[in-house]
Amino acid sequence: MPFRSLFELQEFDDRLSIDEQLRAELKLKLDGISASDLPSYTRLAIKSVIDDNVAKHLTWRGTRHKLSIQSFTICSVIKELALNKFSNGTEVEINRVIQQHFVHAQDWVNKREKTLKN
Repeated sequence: MPFRSLFELQEFDDRLSIDEQLRAELKLKLDGISASDLPSYTRLAIKSVIDDNVAKHLTWRGTRHKLSIQSFTICSVIKELALNKFSNGTEVEINRVIQQHFVHAQDWVNKREKTLKN
């Protein structure tokens, strides 16, 4: 992790939905993330699991060409842990952070590629 291909992410997520041991291992990894607030934790958790090159192929709701991150078990695990760590947070706040993360993933990839070229 982070997953660098959409296929690997999907395969892992499929196993995650049926394998409690795998789910516990993911939770342990994500629980170790240190952040001062809910938005920071949520962003760090996503980045620790999904590479930006994969994130650019996902959206919040999904499209004809991109999958919806909402349908991934990883998303529900991140939400669950975020709410446990930051009890004053809301699911609406987490959803907003996740939505924005995937909206900007392509921009981060482009910026990184531009930096590497210079």
